[in-house]
Amino acid sequence: MACLPDFCEALQTRAAELRRKVRDEQKKQEVAHRKVSLVEDEVARLRAEALELQLAADKQRQERKAQREAKVDVASLKKEVNRRHNQVLILTEELARMQADVRGLVSEAVRQAEKAALAREAEVEQQWSTREEVEQDKFRKAEQTTLSLEQDSACLEHEMRALPRRAAAVQLFAVLDQLRHVRQVAERMQTFRREEACLLELRSRRLCEKDEKLTQLDEEAAEQRCKAAEHRAAFEEEARREEQELIERLERNRKRAERAEREAARHLKESRDASSGPKPKEGRDISAPTLPPVAPSGSRSVRKAEFVLAGALKALDHELSGRLSRASAAG
Repeated sequence: MACLPDFCEALQTRAAELRRKVRDEQKKQEVAHRKVSLVEDEVARLRAEALELQLAADKQRQERKAQREAKVDVASLKKEVNRRHNQVLILTEELARMQADVRGLVSEAVRQAEKAALAREAEVEQQWSTREEVEQDKFRKAEQTTLSLEQDSACLEHEMRALPRRAAAVQLFAVLDQLRHVRQVAERMQTFRREEACLLELRSRRLCEKDEKLTQLDEEAAEQRCKAAEHRAAFEEEARREEQELIERLERNRKRAERAEREAARHLKESRDASSGPKPKEGRDISAPTLPPVAPSGSRSVRKAEFVLAGALKALDHELSGRLSRASAAG
């Protein structure tokens, strides 16, 4: 019975020690829970920052892709402008060559028509002068014959008065034959004059036709020149309109590229500010790992930052799981 108070005192001391150990263990667990919550908050923040960095990297890649596409579009549009300009030059040269060919063909046709008309006119004049000379010779011969016949008729009339009737009748028939020949010559002269009038009318008609043909050729040449000028003006207007459209497209693409560059610079600045932004709180565990600052822009730097971020997240997960397992074992 004497040792019972000692045993009770020892039991109370042991109970106090156990209660103190329990309180210490509870404090340790509370500290561990606080550290775990801090680590979880840090992990959530880092994951959010990693997601933001990933989104910023994706947006930068998309913007760089859009810039490359805009540059490709600008280069293709410049090539298209150069090709259209060269095509305009080629078509302008071809149009000038066609106009020169048309003018040459019209001039050659006019020269050939004038030459043919002059040759035909000279031929007609030569035929007419030859025929006129022949008919003039015939007419002179007929006049001489008529004069000689008149003289012969006067002589025959004088002789007929002195000759018997039979001889006078024979000479009369001969004179009538000669007179019939003279009438035929006169009819031929009238025919010649009618043909001469027809030839003169034909000549005037041919000259009128030649003038009309030359006028028609001049009108056709003027019409061709007007059509060529209208075609050239329309083509130049279309070329200017297409060139203006291409210039406007180039300007729009340039503005879009500048806007994309400004957006990329702004997102890069935001990502840099986000990577170097909030400082760690004082109540956090100093053993909790932190991410290194994000490297400058660029595909290689972004990939390196992503790899570093993934490694840091894996280390955080590993440390968190270890602490949780140790806390559960201690409990």
